[in-house]
Amino acid sequence: LSTLAVISLLTGSIVSTQFGFEAQGQAKQAQWNERLAERSAVEALQNLYDAQMNLAQSAWETANVSRVLEMLVQHQPAPGRPDMRGWEWFYQWRLCHPPFRQLPSHTGVVFELRYTADGTCLITGSDDMIKFFSAETGQEQSAMVGHKDMVISLATSRDGRWLASCGTDQKIRIWDVDRREPVAVIDARMKSPRHVSLSPDGRLLAAACGDGIICLWDVQQLNLFDGVDAMSVAAPPPDVPAPIELVGHEGIAECVEFGPVGRWVASAGTDSTVRLWDLKSRSMVRQWSIHRGAVRSISMHPAASQLAAAGDDGKIVVLDYLSGNMLQSIDAHTAEIQ
Repeated sequence: LSTLAVISLLTGSIVSTQFGFEAQGQAKQAQWNERLAERSAVEALQNLYDAQMNLAQSAWETANVSRVLEMLVQHQPAPGRPDMRGWEWFYQWRLCHPPFRQLPSHTGVVFELRYTADGTCLITGSDDMIKFFSAETGQEQSAMVGHKDMVISLATSRDGRWLASCGTDQKIRIWDVDRREPVAVIDARMKSPRHVSLSPDGRLLAAACGDGIICLWDVQQLNLFDGVDAMSVAAPPPDVPAPIELVGHEGIAECVEFGPVGRWVASAGTDSTVRLWDLKSRSMVRQWSIHRGAVRSISMHPAASQLAAAGDDGKIVVLDYLSGNMLQSIDAHTAEIQ
């Protein structure tokens, strides 16, 4: 070969080798950039996970379980994404999904459930007795006997001191929760009580009655007795005061509930109405006819001026009871809501 040809071959070889090195370098740089991107993505996921686990804990502390679950579901394993879950995820998940527990309760239908104020016991009403179960273990702790027939309604005072009950024996009873003993009994055979409620301070007892009247008693005027066996209480003392009567419902009064400060009482009944009563003036101040059929259940917000009502039409209606405005109407069920 001529000298020129040899030089051309060498030059081509050198250039080819140089291009090869450059290609390898570019490939390595691309791999490095990809790893950096992956690492940055994982770091971002980790930061997001840490932040949301902190938010989940805060949501749990405010009893916002739906918010906790919303954040936990976002970090469930998915194809192509690393599993970031640590012990805190599984801890929160278990908090939101406690093990199912069936209580050895009653032989008849359970009409009412209530937790004690401290949350340690679940109170049930059925057949002719009231039972207390440990909220932690589910074991029956005690039973209170006094009603002669089905217990259909229970109510607790906010401080946990009193429990009120009514039954199909037409009796309303007040119990000392700590001692598990009766302290008062009202013979309400002329009223046919269907639902009871205690004011937040435990001073007033309200009953929704079959004659459409809401009856109110001052608990301290009921001549509370001490240490009397419930089975021996056949009738109330003769000087039990007559109740204050709130008259307005044109059918059966199905339910009654005190507001958070005790001034307002809400009631509902088979006349398809929800009514608000002012205890200061002892008069009805608002009435809503927003359901088709009987209104069976009401609940007043513990802090805000909101009232929820539900009934035979399967609809839940949320009201602002101070302004009178309807806030929401939810077609919740296809069957009646009890």
